[in-house]
Amino acid sequence: MKKILIAVILCAVTVQARAQTYNAPQFGIDVTGASPYEIYARYKLGGTVSAWQQWGQFTSSGFVPVASALTQNSITFLGAGGVFSEDNTNLWWDNVNKRIKIPTPPVTDLASDAATMLSLQNMAKPHINATSYGVVTGGTVDQVANLNAALAAIPAAGGVLDLPCGLIYIGSSWNVTTQNVTINGGGRYCTILYTDASYLTGNILTLAGNYSAVQNLGFYSGAQPSTIYRTGGIDLNMTGAYTRADHITFRGCYICVTSNIAAGFAFIHDIDVTAPSPATTTAGGAMIDIVGPRLQTILSKVFLFGDAINVASPDYGIRVINAGQVNMDAVNILGMNTALQIAPTAGKSAQVIQVVNSAFDSSRDCDINVAPVGTGYVIDLKVSNTYIETANTTSSGICMDGSASTATYPIYGVKIEGNTIEAAFGGNAAGTANGISFDQYVTDLDIGANTIAGWNNIGVWAKASAHDFSIHNNKIGAYNMFVTTGSVTTRNNNFIGLQFDAGATSGEIADNELAGNTTTLTNASNGYLRFNSNSKYAPAVTFATLPTCNANTPDLWRFITDGAAAPVWNAAAAGAGAVYTRVECINAAWVNR
Repeated sequence: MKKILIAVILCAVTVQARAQTYNAPQFGIDVTGASPYEIYARYKLGGTVSAWQQWGQFTSSGFVPVASALTQNSITFLGAGGVFSEDNTNLWWDNVNKRIKIPTPPVTDLASDAATMLSLQNMAKPHINATSYGVVTGGTVDQVANLNAALAAIPAAGGVLDLPCGLIYIGSSWNVTTQNVTINGGGRYCTILYTDASYLTGNILTLAGNYSAVQNLGFYSGAQPSTIYRTGGIDLNMTGAYTRADHITFRGCYICVTSNIAAGFAFIHDIDVTAPSPATTTAGGAMIDIVGPRLQTILSKVFLFGDAINVASPDYGIRVINAGQVNMDAVNILGMNTALQIAPTAGKSAQVIQVVNSAFDSSRDCDINVAPVGTGYVIDLKVSNTYIETANTTSSGICMDGSASTATYPIYGVKIEGNTIEAAFGGNAAGTANGISFDQYVTDLDIGANTIAGWNNIGVWAKASAHDFSIHNNKIGAYNMFVTTGSVTTRNNNFIGLQFDAGATSGEIADNELAGNTTTLTNASNGYLRFNSNSKYAPAVTFATLPTCNANTPDLWRFITDGAAAPVWNAAAAGAGAVYTRVECINAAWVNR
């Protein structure tokens, strides 16, 4: 027990305040033990005398105050009433590992501020400096062995491998199997993993450990700007479960990122790619490859630029071969052969693909191409609030072709809504570029509230035997403003607004604005197509034989010829010639209108 040997009354004055009587405090020094000597204090409030509480101690360095009411290793803050407080449930100092600790398990909600949460978690992890294990910048000595030595120093619970700024040469595949590790650079333009002409086809970094990440660095082929372009291999191969790539730049890659995760999801955020490898060197290049298995890949704030000087366009910006769910938000893809290719192969599928708030621009083929093959199939594709444009007179907007698939429903459940799908050249002369095209292998298609303008072939094209589709509330015609002559800006039209090939059926075409097309409609279908409230539309189509009119085809409209020099109301709705008259299917019979 502590014994107070000396008690000193510093003041014998009694103070009256707020109806309470306070006596001056008393201080005592404990000298029973070895130095440092502890100082205690007590006070008297009215008739009550408090217990002795430690107030500080004398050491060789002088007087040191002590807060005896707080827990050792607490991180304190000024609480209510100016009282020093602590919150050891949520924040404390780990004096063993010399780190600030935050709640466990780590926060995994990526929907709000994932980058901040990841940074906070990294602060709480031990940091390993790669330079302490021999990693150097500059030169052409392969650093993979030194990088692996640094990784080996990370504890089993995980940590952060800090890479220095500068060019870190990679001359062989760096396979990271450590779990819960974050590979952290000094910035995407500061820390560069680079290769040269001696290593153009192998992988650079494979992130195989679960719950791991790479951030704040770049991947370069040569010291950019460079004419060295990789002809094979993957710069960043994500195979571990719950892996993340954040704040990264790529230069000269062949396949920049592959999502091939074993479980959970891959999160790809704040990525930019420029000067990719030309597809003319070796066909098949892609900036982001999603190859499966059927798990989730999340992409946000991604910029892929393939139209660099003296560099041909890669085959694909993003290619989806096998995925359970892909979410793309704020993805900007410029200058590819195809911006987004969705092409599952035999035994694979692309499910729940969502594209929102993005821009696909100036592709050489289709901006979005949906083309499963073998037994592959696509289900639940949604494109919304996205800008889709081309300046190439032979390239198209959204192409859907399931003819190479043997699946029962090759492409099922597609929703295209609220997008701008336009071309820069206009449709005054016939060409081969289409806004949206789809074939008979597309089922349950909804095209709504889009602007589709400027295409030199067809705005919306339902190919032979296309079925189960709805085209509604769109602006299909001269609704963009690409053409400027002097100070006058004109609106680009489509050469043909809508086209329905033979056999197209079970379609609803309603509430569309169709002004300004060179030809509003070409209709070779004799199936059930229901037209309703389409403004500035005259469906002038000739039929030698009218389609069936029965109870299943109400309100079906057709223009037919009656063979006369002037319109004649022909009850039989028969004849031939060049003058049109309109008929309507009412009560299972054609009626002149």
